[in-house]
Amino acid sequence: MKILIADDHALYRKGMRDLLQQIDTGAIDFLEASNWQAALALMAQHPDSALAVIDLNMPGAESFESLQAFINQVATVPVVVMSASESPLDMKRALDAGAMGYIGKSETAAVMISALRLVLAGGIYVPPKLIQSSSLTQPARFNGLPFGLTPRQYDVLNLVVQEKSNKAIAQELKMSDRTVKAHVGAIFKALGVINRQQAIKVVTGTSQSD
Repeated sequence: MKILIADDHALYRKGMRDLLQQIDTGAIDFLEASNWQAALALMAQHPDSALAVIDLNMPGAESFESLQAFINQVATVPVVVMSASESPLDMKRALDAGAMGYIGKSETAAVMISALRLVLAGGIYVPPKLIQSSSLTQPARFNGLPFGLTPRQYDVLNLVVQEKSNKAIAQELKMSDRTVKAHVGAIFKALGVINRQQAIKVVTGTSQSD
């Protein structure tokens, strides 16, 4: 299994290696980068990587613009942002860009391990601080849908409503099947449904008895 760790501090990269070894005791081929250009180059060479853990504030470019470009290039590799910032806005921007998780560097090792395991299993890690902030500052519904979906999840939902399969959605949005499955699961949870038919009914406004 290949995992990219991109951070401009060598000591932090070592700490992440030690942490990730606790998640999977098997053979891990760690790829390391200290700037955005090196991270992009490594992903071009290793598109079969299982995970990319990225620090937003590396030298080389603007953080969120660089993150978006990185995610667009490595569409089949789940990306987790690790950052010293605990701003809910930064968390939301990272997830909106397509990151599968955002972990603050001040989090405990146990939280980090749990979050990384979730992403490696195909899930999306949303920081509790972002959820709490959203519930306090946003209405329960937005454009007829329960609040909480990121723009990328809205893209997926739009294609779900068109009755496209996960494979077709992955091809159209240039994602991996695993990433689409994670987004669909998050959408179901946000809408309070358990399957595609119920999701379509919520979105289109038809009753469950139709």
